[in-house]
Amino acid sequence: MNKHLATLLASYKSCLEQIFEMNNKVDQVNTSEQLIANNEKTPEKVTELLEKVKLNVDTAVNRRCAEANAVKADIQYLIDDILWRFKDKIADKATNKDHYKQQLLDIIATLFEAEKQSYSTTDDENSLNQLHEDIHQWLLQAVPVFLTIFAEHEDRKRILQFLIDTPHVTWAIPLLQPHPITYNISEMNEYIDSISLVLNKTIWTEEDNFLAALDQLAVDYTYSKFLDMYRLSKEKIQAIDTSLLEITQRMTNILFNATHQFQNMNTLVKRLCQTIVQTVQLLVEDTTICEQEQIDKFILELTNMFRSADNSTITLFLPQFPFRALSTQALWQLALQTLCLSDLSEPTTVEEVLELAPNIDLFKAFLKDNPVQDVFMLSCLTNMVACIPSGVDKLSQHDLLGTCTIIIISFALFNTAFVDKQLRSMYYKDVRDHFSLICQHHPFIISLLLRWTVEHMPKMQKMALYLFHSLPLDKWIMLTSDLKWLHQLLSSKNAVDIQFAKYILENLNYGYSDTIDTMISKSQPWHSRRQPFLDYSVHEDIAFLILDACQRHQPLPEPSKGAIDMVTSAVVSNYMVANSSNEFIQWSWTIIQRLRLYDCPVSTRATDIEQSLTASFLRLILNSYNDSSASHSALVVYTSFMLSATSRHFLRFEAGDGWLKLLTILKRGRSEAVINILSEMIPSFVYMHGDDMFNDASLTDFLKHVFLTKTQIDPVIEANIWQAQLIDDSVMEKGAGFSYVDLMMHCWLKTVFQRTDWISQKPLVDMMDTLCKLAFILKRRQLIHPMLVEEYKQLERRDNLQQQLQDGNHENNGSPKLTRLIKNMVYEGTAVPTLLVNNDEWFILKGLNKTPGVDNHHIWFAFEALMTETAIERSYRENIMKEEQKTIKRPMDFFCIYRWLHHILITPAEHPLLPLFLQMFFCLYYQKVDNSIVLGSILFSKKPELLAKLRNHIANIQTFYGQKIPSAPGMAEKFQQTYYAMWIWLGHSELRQPGYDISQLPSHFDVPRLAQCRLRTEDEQPWYDEKLFWMDLVDRDRLLQVFLQHNWEASDKFRTESKNADNCSSSSLRSKRSRLIINETTIIPLPPVQFKEPNKV
Repeated sequence: MNKHLATLLASYKSCLEQIFEMNNKVDQVNTSEQLIANNEKTPEKVTELLEKVKLNVDTAVNRRCAEANAVKADIQYLIDDILWRFKDKIADKATNKDHYKQQLLDIIATLFEAEKQSYSTTDDENSLNQLHEDIHQWLLQAVPVFLTIFAEHEDRKRILQFLIDTPHVTWAIPLLQPHPITYNISEMNEYIDSISLVLNKTIWTEEDNFLAALDQLAVDYTYSKFLDMYRLSKEKIQAIDTSLLEITQRMTNILFNATHQFQNMNTLVKRLCQTIVQTVQLLVEDTTICEQEQIDKFILELTNMFRSADNSTITLFLPQFPFRALSTQALWQLALQTLCLSDLSEPTTVEEVLELAPNIDLFKAFLKDNPVQDVFMLSCLTNMVACIPSGVDKLSQHDLLGTCTIIIISFALFNTAFVDKQLRSMYYKDVRDHFSLICQHHPFIISLLLRWTVEHMPKMQKMALYLFHSLPLDKWIMLTSDLKWLHQLLSSKNAVDIQFAKYILENLNYGYSDTIDTMISKSQPWHSRRQPFLDYSVHEDIAFLILDACQRHQPLPEPSKGAIDMVTSAVVSNYMVANSSNEFIQWSWTIIQRLRLYDCPVSTRATDIEQSLTASFLRLILNSYNDSSASHSALVVYTSFMLSATSRHFLRFEAGDGWLKLLTILKRGRSEAVINILSEMIPSFVYMHGDDMFNDASLTDFLKHVFLTKTQIDPVIEANIWQAQLIDDSVMEKGAGFSYVDLMMHCWLKTVFQRTDWISQKPLVDMMDTLCKLAFILKRRQLIHPMLVEEYKQLERRDNLQQQLQDGNHENNGSPKLTRLIKNMVYEGTAVPTLLVNNDEWFILKGLNKTPGVDNHHIWFAFEALMTETAIERSYRENIMKEEQKTIKRPMDFFCIYRWLHHILITPAEHPLLPLFLQMFFCLYYQKVDNSIVLGSILFSKKPELLAKLRNHIANIQTFYGQKIPSAPGMAEKFQQTYYAMWIWLGHSELRQPGYDISQLPSHFDVPRLAQCRLRTEDEQPWYDEKLFWMDLVDRDRLLQVFLQHNWEASDKFRTESKNADNCSSSSLRSKRSRLIINETTIIPLPPVQFKEPNKV
C-alpha cells in the first residue's frame, strides 16, 4: 500500500466528515433563526448572539472546504504523477515494468481499501457519497492504465479480487475484464476461474451486483466465441473432445451450484439457468465436435440436476433443453425417468406398448404433489417428442425405440389430461396445445388418440371434439384399421359421438400428395398422376362406411331391397346401427363428393351394387316423392358408378344405363356431382373412343336436363380441354398423334350446333362463349370461324323461309286481331340474320332482326360472331356507294361498324379483347371506299353522337390506365398512350381524307398503328388474317398460363411438376444459431487510458 496516499485519503475523509458535521450545525442555526423571526417577543441580545454564531460557523465551513480541496488536489497530483511515469511505458515492451507495476498496484490497493473501510467507519451518508464518488473516479483513472500495461491473467485476476471484496460493484463493471483474448483452452479455463470467483468468493449481498457482473461476463457470448475457435483448431487437432466437454461441464456446474447458493435471488437464478441452457444449445449445434455418448451423458446429468432441484424456478427451464441432440436411447431413458417408469424394459414391438399400457400412477402423483412444476414437466415431455425425427413410425426396427417413446409419452399426456378425474380439469387446455405440436411432427399419433378417445368416450364426451379441433387432421394418413373407430362412432345413438365422427371425416385430407403413382391408370393413361394423400383403399372404404351409415339412418324403400343388401354386405360385418339426423344424407353427399373415387381401382363391391341398379330401379328413384330416400338412392348410384367400370369405358357406360344414372344423380342427387363425373369421364371416353359419346343423341337430351337445373356446363368444357391439352403435350413428347384439343373442341362445338335455336338459348351461348375464349387462348380460332360461317348461312336460309311464311300469313283470311298481333311482333322489313341476339324472350319475339343484338355477357363469343359477320358483310360494303342514293336493302343499324362500336361501349376496360374490338372498328372506320372518302364518313355522317360517345368512352379508358401507371407501370403506360392516340384520331377530321399524309404526324398519334388500320383494302383487313391482330396489346401468354395453372376439376392429380417451395427442414432450422441472451454490445469496454500531467495547485 502507498502510505502517503493512505494518509492523504484519511485526511480527506476527515475533512469531509467535519464539513458535513458543520453543515448540520448551520442547518440548526438556520432553523433557530427562523423560529426567532416568527416570535416577536424574542430579546434582541438573543438575535445578536445567533448572528455571531452563524458567522463563526460559516467561517469554519469555508476553512474546512479549503482544506478538503487542498487534500483532494494533493491526492490527484500524487495519482497523476505516478501515472504520468507510465505514459512512455505502454508501447515500450523491452522495459522492465515490474518496478512501476508495484507502484501502480499500491495506489490501486490503497484506493480500494479506503473505499471498503469507508462503509464501516463512516456514518454520515452525505460524506460517504462524496468520498465514494471521488475514489471511484480515481480508480477509473488508475485501473485502465494498469490493465492496459499489465494484461496478463494474473494481473486481471488481482483487479477482480479487489472488485469482489467491494460491497457495491455496479460502478466498477467496466473494470471487470476477464474475457479470453485468443479463446484457447487455457484462457477459457482462466475465464471460468474468474466466473467462479465472482459467484463463490464475493462479499456482495445485492442481486443487482450479480446481474451487472453476469452482463459483463457475457458467458454465452464468450462460450460461443470459444466454440468458433475450437472448431477451427479441431480441424488441425483431432483428439481434444474431452477437453471441450470438461470445460463445458465445469462451467455449467459452477453456474448450477450458484443457483443453490443464491436461491433467494429469483432473477439471478433465472439468469443462471438461462445461461446454462444456452450453453448446452451452443454446444450441440455442431454434433461433429463431440461424440454422441458424451453428449447423452452430459445432457442427462444436467437434466437430472434440474429435475432434482428444490427450487421450482429451476425446473421451469427443463423444456428449453435441446433434447434433439440426444440419441434415441437417451431420450427413452429420459422419458422413463420423467414419467417415473425406470423399471420399464425396452419393448420389442409397438404392439407390446399398445397392448400393455404403462402404469403412470407415480407420475400423476408427482404432478399432484408439485403443482408449480407440473406444467413445465408436461412441456418437457412434449419437447422430447417433438425432437424425435418425423416418420419414425414408417421406418425399420432400428427406429422402434423412438416410436415407442412417442407412444408412451402421448399415452401419459392423454391419460393425465383427459381420463384422470382429478387432473383433467387442470391440464386439458395445456395438453391439448401440446398434442397439436406433437401431431404436427408425428401425425400417426392421431390414430392412437382416436383409439383412446373412442375407448374413453363416455368420460370425454364433448372434450373429444375439443381435443381434435387442435389436431392437424389434414396431415394425418388414416389407415383402414382406423375406420372401425369412426364406424363405431357413427353407429352410436349419442349425438355427440356422431358429431365427433363427422368432424373427423370433414377435416381429413382428401387431396393429393407429392408422390407419383407408379401404376398407370387404365382409364387415364396419358399422363402420370399423383397418389392421393390417403390410400385408395381408404377412399373406397370411407365411401362404403358412409353408405352403410346412411342405410341405417334412412333405409331405402322395399322395391330396392336388392340394392340395399348389396350396400350392407359391402361394409364390415360387425358395424352397428347408427341413429342420424335428417341432414345426414346431405352431409354424406358432401363427403363422398370429396373422395377420389374415380382414381381408385375398380371395386368388386361397387360392381356388385351396379348389377342391382336396373333401369326400373333408376326410374323409380326419378319418380320418387320422398326426396330424402331418392337422394340416398342417388348417392348409392353415384358411389357405385364412380367405382365401377361403367364410368371407365364408354361401351360399358352405354350398356349399363350410364345416361339414366347420370340423370338420376343430376335430378335426385347433386348437380355438382355430375360436373365432377363429366370432367373425369369425358376425356377418358374421347381418348379411347374418339367422338362416339358426342355422337350419341342422349348427350343432347341429357344437356337439356342439365340446363333445366340451372347447372353451368362451362367448368366441364374447360376441364375437358385442359386435359386434352395435357394429352397433346404427352403425344408431342412422343413425336406423333393428332390434336385432342382440336377433337375435344370440335365435339363440344358440334354439340352446341345440334340445336337449331342455340343462339337464343343462354346456356348454349354460355358454352359458345367459353369455347371461343379457349379457342382464342389456345390458338384454335380456325376451328370456330368456319363453323360459325356455316351456322350463319343456315340462319339465312331459316330467316328466308320464315319471311316466306310471314308473307303467306299476310294473305290468309284469318282473324284480323291475330294478323295485327303478328304484324306488331314480327319485323315487316327484310330479314337480317345475325348470330348475336338478346336472350330476352320478348326481344326474340318483337325485335328479332329488327335491331342488332348487343351481348354484354358473352364478349368472347361476340368477338367471333362479329368477325364472322364482318367478313360476310363484304358485299354490302363494296356496294354501299351504289346504294347510297337509293334505298339500302340492309338496315343501317346492322352494319358491323355500328355493332363493333356498341360492343366497345359495353366491354370492360381491362378485358383482353377490347384492343381488338377497337382495331376492327378503326379498320372499318378508315376503310377506303374510293379516292375521296372512307367508310366512316358515310356511315357516321348522320350519327355523329355515336362518335362523340365513343370518344368520351376512350377518354375514360385512357384515364383508367393512367391511374394504374404508379402500381403497374409496364403495360398500363402502353395502354394509356395507345388509347390516348385513338382519342386523338377520332378528333382529327383530316384523317378521314384519303389524300391526307400521316407520315409527318407527331409521335403521340401512334402513326405505325394508325397506318395498320387506315386506307386498307378489303383483302388486307384483319378479319381475314389473324396475323394482323394487334397482339402486342393482348397478353395471350398470360391468359394461357392462367388457364393452364387454374385448378380445374380433375386437374390436380396430373400436376406432377415439382414445387419450388421454401420448405425449411427441421435440421436446417436447427443449424441456425439460437439467439444469445448476452451479446457483444452488452460488454462495457475498459475506460480509455488518460494521462494528466501533474500540476501542483
